[in-house]
Amino acid sequence: MLAALVGGLCFVILKAHNQANPEVGAGDFKWALRAMRDLLGGRDPYGYAPGPYAIPYPLPSAFAALPVAWMPDIAAGSVFFGLSVLLLAYCVFRSGEEWRLAMLLSWNFVYALLWVQWTPLLCCLWFLPQAMPLLLMKPNIAIPIALARWLPHIREPRFLWRWSWVPLAVLAASLICKPDWPAVWLHQTSTYQGIKPPILVLPLGPLVLLSLLAWPDRRALLIVLMACMPQRMVYDQLPLLLAAGSRGQMWLLVAASWVNCAVFWNTEGGWSAVPMGWQNFIVLTLYLPAVAVVIWPKVRAWASPPHPVSDIV
Repeated sequence: MLAALVGGLCFVILKAHNQANPEVGAGDFKWALRAMRDLLGGRDPYGYAPGPYAIPYPLPSAFAALPVAWMPDIAAGSVFFGLSVLLLAYCVFRSGEEWRLAMLLSWNFVYALLWVQWTPLLCCLWFLPQAMPLLLMKPNIAIPIALARWLPHIREPRFLWRWSWVPLAVLAASLICKPDWPAVWLHQTSTYQGIKPPILVLPLGPLVLLSLLAWPDRRALLIVLMACMPQRMVYDQLPLLLAAGSRGQMWLLVAASWVNCAVFWNTEGGWSAVPMGWQNFIVLTLYLPAVAVVIWPKVRAWASPPHPVSDIV
């Protein structure tokens, strides 16, 4: 039901976008779609001039478009996003923490929906080791999620063998299709107009390190690793909602995301005119609330003096 609802809504949005600008196509999924069609047609998927907003993805991301490559762009993007939500909802229900579905009501998710982004699908890495091939699709977001969730298991030979052979097979297939794609991709990403890693944004970025007060909580590691990666706003910060440890914390992060939206839409000039600079604003409204919910139990424990023995008796 969620997949059908979100996929249908995505179709309506993409149709409206394409009426205003036919180049929108399948949103940010259009690169994978075009790359797979080029591979099927014997053309070079990297044979296009890159630019600040025309950033190539790793070639394995094209394989995600194979089942829908025959569809028109709008339909293909809608099916991809609907299936992404289907898998994420399955993961959430399977975890027994249904309250995590509230992340679909966040501004981060809505923004991902508007541009048919990968982050709802990448969030599945938090729940399913079977999703490891996603590491090859959008590494700057997928790697922090996978490391934070599965790092303790990496030393287990059985875990490595069981869940690494599929990503390696996908990588091998991409190299067979175009052996030099890693070098070409890295060269073309030099034009990427993303923000520098949030942890380097002054003065607020270093405050993200406060989440390590909750170490060895894997959510703290998720926040820090996310902050060390270049990223755009605000769809790339959707995995920060995985830091919620309870229903109340999830709603707090959802509310904080809409504060981000409210300030953005009510600021004349958009992101370039946001108070404090938009990079600090991303840290303030998205990263620091995640830090707060992770370290709050530790802070509360330190602030509460121990009970005297007489009171316990």
